[in-house]
Amino acid sequence: MDFDINSIITMFDKNNTYKEEGELVLAHDGLYKYEKGGLYVYKINRENTTNIILDNFIDNITFIKTDDLWERKREAFNIPYLNTIVNYKIFNFSLGPKGETKFIVEKINDSINYYFKTDESKLNECDNGANINFFIKQDICLFLKKLK
Repeated sequence: MDFDINSIITMFDKNNTYKEEGELVLAHDGLYKYEKGGLYVYKINRENTTNIILDNFIDNITFIKTDDLWERKREAFNIPYLNTIVNYKIFNFSLGPKGETKFIVEKINDSINYYFKTDESKLNECDNGANINFFIKQDICLFLKKLK
């Protein structure tokens, strides 16, 4: 799927669109990110993650539910000398001001990733994805119809 982010932005009400951009620093011991006035180190946590395959979730499309793998580990006070700086833009789209399901488009350097994100507690109401919350499924259907 080719993405023209400007055409996607015009599909959604600007009041329901949020954009974040900045720089990430990748180093041998993790990802460094400035936020809330501090520098923090994030690492991938693969120990307590679960993946659930949702076969034919919507219109014969299979989805994979994964946990957020990045975990904030500690505050840092300097950046390692050997590092790579990565520019990013993250666009969050919602269907309304109280929309719990978000369509996320991440542009990291020249790579684009897209996914859906929702309140984890709503997903925990599901039994291993077999009975995904009706409203989450409805929101994802609406997003897909807008993007067609």
